[in-house]
Amino acid sequence: MKDYLRMWLDSIAKIRSSNLPVTVDVIGEFNAYLVYSNQHAVVKMQIEPAQNLEVVTNDTVIEKIQYAEYIDSAIFGLLDVLAFSGPLAYFNVRIVVKDADCDRINFSPMAFRFAGRDAGRKVLQHVRESSVAARKAP
Repeated sequence: MKDYLRMWLDSIAKIRSSNLPVTVDVIGEFNAYLVYSNQHAVVKMQIEPAQNLEVVTNDTVIEKIQYAEYIDSAIFGLLDVLAFSGPLAYFNVRIVVKDADCDRINFSPMAFRFAGRDAGRKVLQHVRESSVAARKAP
């Protein structure tokens, strides 16, 4: 899956991006019935403003989950939300994957993708709230 992520990163670099105004620490979670079992995945990320899209993963996080493609799925999920959030799409961000966790039996790439999407929604919510607070400040 790394090749897909690299191709996506290369193609998205050509698209205009809004600047992320703040650094956001976020936890994305997914815990629901999916396909055949109750699945659980959690990702902890830090999203920072950057000049280009950059993804930083810690090898210990990948070893903990045992498969790099699960972390890639979470990143794709996050980018699903950030990249397609309308006129304020955020492509130029630095994504630091700090930690990840899952149910040792019931987890899948889709569970991680949904956890990444949850993280993306929380980032957008934080950006909206911080911009509203900035407008209200004297």
